Amino acid sequence: MLVGFGSVTYAIHLFFVVLDVGVCVFVGCVYLEVLVEWYVVGGTETNAYIELLWLTVPTVVVRVMILRVMILQHITETPSIAVCSLTIVGNQWFWVVACGIASLFVYLARETSSWCGDVRGLSVVQGIVVSAGCPVSVSTVAADVIHSFAVPSAGVKCDVVPGRTNWVSMSSDARGTIGGQCSEICGAFHGYMPLVFFFFKKKKKKKKKKK
Repeated sequence: MLVGFGSVTYAIHLFFVVLDVGVCVFVGCVYLEVLVEWYVVGGTETNAYIELLWLTVPTVVVRVMILRVMILQHITETPSIAVCSLTIVGNQWFWVVACGIASLFVYLARETSSWCGDVRGLSVVQGIVVSAGCPVSVSTVAADVIHSFAVPSAGVKCDVVPGRTNWVSMSSDARGTIGGQCSEICGAFHGYMPLVFFFFKKKKKKKKKKK
């Protein structure tokens, strides 16, 4: 989804909502007419069961698809209050993560520098540390070719396109390490673009009891 919701994007969204309502009203009127002919008039020369079948089944399928898209659009909206905002730039074949004025270059770690327990091909030189239990807004853009920012454990996948900024929100309720990578064939070393997120929980400060 594009960043920068304004009057234009609101008008486009409103257009599809009105179109959805109009289609439902039209189909409902046709469906009501068929029912009236069937029950009141006493049927017609055509087969009423077939008419109801080809009218009802496509209507239900299309309605479910439209509802799914609308629900996913609202679920994936940028949170109103994001504790952390990251900008991830895809390059051949590494990531640049920016948070405020700080930048982090994420490269694949060499096998000689990997620790015991690291997944081969998914360990990085520097990981991204974020707070668990808080929404994180991630903006993605590509510097050269099309990439894909994917973190399967967090249920996140977003296209990284040159000249276009897409965003996605992600969060984790539990602390731990989550790995991701580029899921778009972007060149010879496409399989060597991992990402690692470290989610941690802040310790609550105990209030001192006043004597």
